[in-house]
Amino acid sequence: MRLFVAFFALGFGVAQASEVEAYGRSAVVIGIAQPQATVPALRSAEDDTLGLAAVLSGAAGYEKVSILIGAQASASAILVAVTEAVAATADDGTLLLVFVGHGAGGDYGEPALLTAGASVAQAEETGLSIGALASAARPRTPEQSVVIIIDAAHGGDVDGVALIGPSASDWPGIPDWGLAVTTKARGTVGAAGRIVPALRDGLAGQADINQDGHVTISELSGFLKRRADAVDGLALERRGAVAANLVMGDASMRVSLPTPLPPVSVVPIPPPSLEPASPAGLRPLPVTVLAVGIASSLSSAVMYFAKRQGCEDIEGSFTCGDDLEYRRFRSTQHTLGWVGGALVATGVGLQLMPGPKQTTVGIVGTF
Repeated sequence: MRLFVAFFALGFGVAQASEVEAYGRSAVVIGIAQPQATVPALRSAEDDTLGLAAVLSGAAGYEKVSILIGAQASASAILVAVTEAVAATADDGTLLLVFVGHGAGGDYGEPALLTAGASVAQAEETGLSIGALASAARPRTPEQSVVIIIDAAHGGDVDGVALIGPSASDWPGIPDWGLAVTTKARGTVGAAGRIVPALRDGLAGQADINQDGHVTISELSGFLKRRADAVDGLALERRGAVAANLVMGDASMRVSLPTPLPPVSVVPIPPPSLEPASPAGLRPLPVTVLAVGIASSLSSAVMYFAKRQGCEDIEGSFTCGDDLEYRRFRSTQHTLGWVGGALVATGVGLQLMPGPKQTTVGIVGTF
């Protein structure tokens, strides 16, 4: 379960709706160029939001996309839309929430989003506080996932109040809900207008690094980070943890299928030419050691390929998680593999020692 946030993403684990109509993948996208006349306009905010919505409802495969633009995006309207979206998303479904606009209070401990009509001087009272948004988006079951991406940390000020929105570390409940990612640290300014175009391109298929036809949260996070690294003064702040294989979209730039790993198999190794082997030349002790080693190695291989089904191949390396249960599983699998290999080598060595006619067995595969 993950949480993906501010300038970039705040993903929370969520629950499925108990209503008749439940969506496997849904989204709420919000774009506010100018909450009121005294606030500098974000020229591309609403167009970027509409462009993202088009990708979500098209290539990315979202079943329901709700859009709030400009004057429609009041604090109350956003809370209603988020609450309804959480309720309409399946228990094991995914809800994506994206906000593009201004924020304030991030530099003095009262971070809030400037919704339609909100006052910069009273951002929490007239806009949307992070606590209220987090409460509306809170998971109802552990199986549901909510990913929140917010671009609300820009330069400038209004009457001496800086337009600095929330950071990842401002969000409540992140250790329980998942991962928070922002383009800046708490109380600092991030580059405006960069995350949503990157999010749009990633969900359109550019983030599908392993070309399997799906964009996972791990692939998307890496794609956004690479885009951020290419921009001066733009950096991601993260809090919490993310499940590597949470699928965020079905678009892909796939050109070919990945080559499967070779299977593990047991094959005979020819005996030494100077001393032909025969079944009668097998020694009990080497054969026993060899059999135990092969069994241990095969157990390690079976564990590897069983666990591999839930992992993600990201730029040549597998990501399977880092929780305590996985680390125990990995330690057991590695121990079986090494012990098995050592026993096989010992058995072969004992069998090849001077003596009567003999035979050997080897194991071939990738671990």
